[in-house]
Amino acid sequence: MYQSVKKIEHISLKNIGLFGNCITSNNQKYKLCWGLDTRQIALLENEEYVFTIDNLFYVTNADIAENGTVIVSGSYNKESKSDTILICNKLGEKIFSQKVNSKIYNLSISESGNFCVVQNSNSMTSESDSGKLFIIDVINQKIISKFVSALGWADDYKFCEEEDKIQFIYSDNTIEYSLQGECLE
Repeated sequence: MYQSVKKIEHISLKNIGLFGNCITSNNQKYKLCWGLDTRQIALLENEEYVFTIDNLFYVTNADIAENGTVIVSGSYNKESKSDTILICNKLGEKIFSQKVNSKIYNLSISESGNFCVVQNSNSMTSESDSGKLFIIDVINQKIISKFVSALGWADDYKFCEEEDKIQFIYSDNTIEYSLQGECLE
């Protein structure tokens, strides 16, 4: 079964003073919200507040799994040329964190919360992080592959963990990779 990038909505959570963006898990159980001009994220489970992380970074990308695992990226300074990736469990506990020397273009997490894909932009400051895809094994808390996609930046991602692969969806093409970064086409 494949799963794809979720739609971002605008939301107001007056009870915690947060107005911003929100993304909902595919099973509709969890919502991850982040402020538009704040350094705060909040997780809701079945519309009930679970946790808030304040003084994080300015979130620019986020996704949420069906088990409440979240991935967010952003920078501490809006003019920064680098971003930080943070993955937390549904209790707000950090599972994984990594700074990359470029801005994050897009990201996605599998329904199970076991794998993430992060695709960053081109960088003038770091050749090693420029235009790369990172596939992260959340369970083992490590990057399992880092490579340049044959077709550039994907519009969407679809995980198929049962078959150990991920599809990168482009406007007029699709390409499959193993979760270890091997092109399957």
